[in-house]
Amino acid sequence: MNVGVWIPCYRRWTDRAAVLRLAREAEAMGFGSLWVQDHIVAPLGDADEQPVDLLHSWLEPDDYGNQRFSAVEYYGEENWWLDPYVLWGFLAAATETCELASNVIVLPYRNPVVQAKMLGTLDVLSGGRMVLGVGVGHVPGEFDVLDVPYKERGHLTDEYLQVMAALLENEEVSFEGKTIRFPMVRNLVQPVQRPRPPFLVGGTGKKSIRRAVDLGDGWLPAHVLPHQLGPAFDYLAEYAGQQGKPVPPVSVVSVVGITEPGQSPPSGSRRRFRTVAETAALIAGYAELGVVRLAVDVPNPNLDVTLRQYELLAEAMRMVAS
Repeated sequence: MNVGVWIPCYRRWTDRAAVLRLAREAEAMGFGSLWVQDHIVAPLGDADEQPVDLLHSWLEPDDYGNQRFSAVEYYGEENWWLDPYVLWGFLAAATETCELASNVIVLPYRNPVVQAKMLGTLDVLSGGRMVLGVGVGHVPGEFDVLDVPYKERGHLTDEYLQVMAALLENEEVSFEGKTIRFPMVRNLVQPVQRPRPPFLVGGTGKKSIRRAVDLGDGWLPAHVLPHQLGPAFDYLAEYAGQQGKPVPPVSVVSVVGITEPGQSPPSGSRRRFRTVAETAALIAGYAELGVVRLAVDVPNPNLDVTLRQYELLAEAMRMVAS
């Protein structure tokens, strides 16, 4: 199983030097992937004026991120967010072996023709290491700023995935959809990975599972523990069988805090803390299910804490391997 870590691009301390050190030290520690996240602006207003839609689902994920917040409370309190595509370019130059993945690019935010161009370029410059994790989005105010209809985000995501796949898989292509139409064009870049970089569909609902089977190359749920994944694996296999398609692989995003040996977990955190041994058991639980990638979000209030959490996570990985 490929275990990777988040690059906390939403922290103000993540400047050039910090990102460079995080990326290179994570790769040296043996992590298999680096993950970026996506928001463009933080709409101002309280939770009634600028709400963030909750992420509850039928799998009953943990409460992390499922409380009622305004957009600024949820992701903009530091007034900072590096663009994921630009950050990917930086990471491609700073590393050699790690996959470069996303949890998640909000696909409806950007023109899919332009995104296909950027992703193909990144795959060339990274030597074929790109993994596109996508989501439909859940911040209505951000859609309003971008003049993208929030209620159409599911359909837009479906069509954008089709557009990007068509452009990345073919040298010449036309497209006729509900919102995107263009005559025969030549895409001026082709990715290293063939037929293209994998598309992972984020979300914990049944719609995301169906989208992963129909239009993606993998499913990417978040905040779901191994014992909660059983019904989803059953539904994934059932729906894939109905469509006559292979069951797509599963990657998982997990929010973890790791306590220092001999110390108690910090108080007041929304994040669940585990010992190194408990973290190793969690990793092993995902691996036993056949999860192919595990993207771990560790505590990241500053550079030193983040790097120490990477070290503890790497220690847990070694325990699993032994």
